[in-house]
Amino acid sequence: MYFFADYPDGQGHKDFGNSDADYTFAQYRNDIETAMINHFGSENVEPGNKAIQINFNSYRVDADVVPCFEYRRYSKDGSYLTGTEFLTRHSQKRITNFPEQHYSNGVRKNNETSRRYKKMVRIFKRLRYNLLDEGYDVENVSSFLVESLVWNVPNNRFNNLTLTEDVHQCFDYLIAQTSNSEKTKEWGEVSELLYLFHATRKYTLNDAQRFLVEGKAYLFK
Repeated sequence: MYFFADYPDGQGHKDFGNSDADYTFAQYRNDIETAMINHFGSENVEPGNKAIQINFNSYRVDADVVPCFEYRRYSKDGSYLTGTEFLTRHSQKRITNFPEQHYSNGVRKNNETSRRYKKMVRIFKRLRYNLLDEGYDVENVSSFLVESLVWNVPNNRFNNLTLTEDVHQCFDYLIAQTSNSEKTKEWGEVSELLYLFHATRKYTLNDAQRFLVEGKAYLFK
């Protein structure tokens, strides 16, 4: 089995019974691309930096295919957390995700907030699309960032008498917290296994703050 791995400081493959692979991620991605081209035709397949785009026709909608290896984050006792990881085509940047943990945490928070969490995520994502359509500078604010911002709102800010009040509570909390990097330095993604704000992100804390301030003004104008 092929996978990416991170080990505790001072340890490596051999300490956990693993070895270097003779099949690289680049070879794997090329094999996936070849299979897509053979099936859909080269005119319908566009390799990108992260994903392989499959273009639509009369019976198929657009889709992005992201080839990934399993990712393992090892502990000293030999146990590990699993996720997914891939290398970007051009810069060979490592992109790690934890989709199972992301899903289960989202379900739990949604239950704990009487289904208000998912509703808030949909409202904030729709707001992002509206701002993009009207020319606001929110290109760096991804749907993933929006979901993660709402994830970091405490549960006691939800379940007010109306959804509108929930939206106000989320905005007020997020705007106050993102005004100071010290308040958000421990914020995590929904998986709670990766920090939300760090230097390698495409987006910045300032991007998030601007989206929130402009978004609230736009929504409640």
